[in-house]
Amino acid sequence: MYRLLIVEDEHLIRKWLRYAIDYQSLNILVVGEAKDGKEGAQLIQEEQPDIVLSDINMPIMTAFDMFEVTKGQSYAKIILSGYADFPNAQSAIHYGVLEFLTKPLEKQALIDCLKTIMARIEEHKEKHLQEHTELYLPLPQANDQVPEVIKDMLAWIHSHFHGKIVISQLAHDLGYSESYLYTVTKKHLHITLSDYINQYRINQAIQLMFREPDLMVYQIAEAVGIYDYRYFDRVFKKYLGQTVKAFKEEHIFKQMD
Repeated sequence: MYRLLIVEDEHLIRKWLRYAIDYQSLNILVVGEAKDGKEGAQLIQEEQPDIVLSDINMPIMTAFDMFEVTKGQSYAKIILSGYADFPNAQSAIHYGVLEFLTKPLEKQALIDCLKTIMARIEEHKEKHLQEHTELYLPLPQANDQVPEVIKDMLAWIHSHFHGKIVISQLAHDLGYSESYLYTVTKKHLHITLSDYINQYRINQAIQLMFREPDLMVYQIAEAVGIYDYRYFDRVFKKYLGQTVKAFKEEHIFKQMD
């Protein structure tokens, strides 16, 4: 699922943005709300959203100030503004804002905008994968042949990989037993549940290293939900045959030279 953060100082508008549409039907999870740019910047660091929907002019910190202090993070930016805010378009372009939404906002406009943003994110991911496909671990996909439980399980993992994953919680949230999830994963994906989670996290770590090559190993590990960086390094080496440091030196820093 795509992770969405809402940043808006007006309470009523913020709540309308949160509850006006069925985000789950769009494959979107709202990971937080912030009433100003300072709170927004903190949540961007903590929640690592895929999309940030933000008003421009807010107390304490504007949207552009928030974008500046979180420029090391990679996320799609949507600006919510009044007509009078369009002189800010130049700044928006500078910070890579992908879409503008104008107040008063209609539900369909919000839905259409989010669909456009998600399509762009997928295009970017596909381009990145094509350029570096040989570096990623090949993971089974949830195609039309797999049961819904597999699709739901993978969506849950993709939404929770950045934190501690507890299989009992996964099973509880989906309404199945742990043993059933282990069995159905092996049957339909031909991989263990543990291997899938580890390899998905490693692929996310590789993406992160390309976006932010100067991150330390412990920062990369924590960003993908592993809080023991030594263990993360061992897992990384198990699947890719080299440590994180060696991988960065061979595949990332060389490209920057």
